[in-house]
Amino acid sequence: MNKDIIKSSVIVSFLTGLSTIVGFLSQIVITYLFGTSMEMDAYFVATASPFTVIGMLTPAFSFVLVPMLAQYKNSGDKLWRLINRLFTTIILVAIFVFLFGEICGRLIVKITAPHLSLEKLKLAANLTPIIWITVSFNLISSFIVGLHHFYKRFITPAVSLLLPPLCMIIGGLLFASLAGIKSIVVGSAIGSALQFFMLFQMMVFNDKFEFSLSITSPEIKKIFFPIIPVSISLLPFTILPLIDVFWASRLPDGCISYLGYATKIIIAITGIIIQGVATVLLPIFSEDAANRAFTVLKDKILKTIRITALLTVPIAAMCIVLRTPLLEILFERGNFTESSTARVGTVLPFYLVAMIGIVPMNILNRGFYSLRAFGTSAKIGLVLIMFYVLMCGLLIPHFSYLGIGITYAIYWIFAFVFYGFVLGRRIGDRKFWKTSDVVFGLKVAIVAIVTGFVINHLWKWLNMVLGSLLGMAVSAGVGFCIVTFFYLFVFKFNEIALLKKALTKETEA
Repeated sequence: MNKDIIKSSVIVSFLTGLSTIVGFLSQIVITYLFGTSMEMDAYFVATASPFTVIGMLTPAFSFVLVPMLAQYKNSGDKLWRLINRLFTTIILVAIFVFLFGEICGRLIVKITAPHLSLEKLKLAANLTPIIWITVSFNLISSFIVGLHHFYKRFITPAVSLLLPPLCMIIGGLLFASLAGIKSIVVGSAIGSALQFFMLFQMMVFNDKFEFSLSITSPEIKKIFFPIIPVSISLLPFTILPLIDVFWASRLPDGCISYLGYATKIIIAITGIIIQGVATVLLPIFSEDAANRAFTVLKDKILKTIRITALLTVPIAAMCIVLRTPLLEILFERGNFTESSTARVGTVLPFYLVAMIGIVPMNILNRGFYSLRAFGTSAKIGLVLIMFYVLMCGLLIPHFSYLGIGITYAIYWIFAFVFYGFVLGRRIGDRKFWKTSDVVFGLKVAIVAIVTGFVINHLWKWLNMVLGSLLGMAVSAGVGFCIVTFFYLFVFKFNEIALLKKALTKETEA
């Protein structure tokens, strides 16, 4: 991973992190207004299937589009003729998805949450049509984001991510007393529309842009046919909340919300850690794959995984130890009660452990897409989903909603290791994971365990002396000092020196 990748990643990570923070603030507002109430259960049910579609299709356009357009990079007008045809086709697809959601959305809610109470089911069904509007705008925006990434323009897409959560915050604070949970759903739809218009400027001000429909064009087929396997390959990342809703709908009130909040917390943390890096990596990986530089590609993948692991594992450990004060400070107000904190805090550690697998999975997936191994990734995805469904079914009778959390942790760690093995075979290296990788992982785990042990005992004392907020802040600061000491002076990780040199322009990695 060279200095250009790292510097671009830092800029995009900052902007993406900012949007993630704003998104997290929107969750704080939502918890304040609705807590773990019946309305929140209905909201998580209503968003489960539409957000699965968003998660499947919106990244798929970028993953297929960037490597494919690279083949037309030097084709001049031919490139924009293709872009125009693609954009027009995407508009039609978005209209179809919108109509499908409006017609079938309520039926989908009933199918995915068959044991939901009548009151929740009715509310979820009323929210669904508005949510599908958001889906349609996101589909079109994702295509334009793919174009931005193709031209290695990462700033505007990152800034545009701020709009939906900001509108959710405004909608909730101004209209929750009048419209209830619908206020944040409408706010999200308006934010998605504004995001689209912001991104659309790239095309409006290009004199080569025009609407052009040619569905039978060979280039169109070449782009859209891979969308199906890519979308399936993304299911392991996107469909889990939908499966959770199916199983948790038979559990007591609030269980869907406990799982939903834990999921959103993990999405926020992993977004800050990996989103900027993952966004920048796909074009770089695609170039290496196109040049058949597989050794270079593998080296970049492993180095990126190691660098992100240095941050991910200690953060997971510290969040597990400090989860209760974190939840109290961030969420425990309004309708999010002490009981809500305790329930979410019980399941959250499993989701934090899962984060250790989720972050590198985002990197490995980019490796598959750069190789255009869409079918292989899709097959693995389907197997993993079956595994998740079966594990949930086996554990829920014994552990209630905690069974889903346990499954979540096992699922992501297993997926990370397995994906690496398969990717190694795709690039002709049957030993993708080396002994040195295992040793590296053990060293990072030791640092995380030691750090967690120290701040666990430190927090208990500081909480009595300094109070919850200051005690947690000091504990976290000490934790990062311990991590830094181990990284620099005990294990002397080469990745730290690599990161420092890349950022200071001393050399290229």
